[in-house]
Parts: sequence; structure tokens; C-alpha cells
Amino acid sequence: LSASSIAAITNETIDKSVLIKGKITSIKETPAITITQVQDTTGKITVIMFRKEDSVVKKGDLVSVEGVVKKFKDIVEIEAKIVKVF
Repeated sequence: LSASSIAAITNETIDKSVLIKGKITSIKETPAITITQVQDTTGKITVIMFRKEDSVVKKGDLVSVEGVVKKFKDIVEIEAKIVKVF
């Protein structure tokens, strides 16, 4: 899976696997999920992390996120499968 720009993730990529790289600009934790915003030079996108081990990320971290594009309340986002901090 080669990395795509955040701007390239649109309604056409719903249910497809993607890999993005960027900086975490915000984090909101709930008991079940961690909601983050990841930004690259082309834009930003919401990334949902379900696994607790993924929620060790911090604001400002540079990450790669592999996941599946989903649409929730008319907003395109990524459900993370693998998150790596680098």
C-alpha cells in the first residue's frame, strides 16, 4: 500500500484501504475510541482509533496510519488498523 495524500481521500475512496502520513493536530479520547485529526501538506482528516495501544499517540506526533476510509455523518474519515509514530 503506497501512501496517499489526505486531499486524495474522497467519497470515491470510501471502503478502500489507504495509508497516510502526517502530524496529529488534535486528540479526543472517549472510553471506546480515540478521535484524532491528522494533517499533511494537502489537508487534514479525522482518524478513528479503536485499539487502546494506538491511543498512545500525542498531539504533534508524526504518524503513518493504515486504515479503511469510512463516511460518518457526511464526513469522510479513516478507521485506523495500524498506527505508527515516527
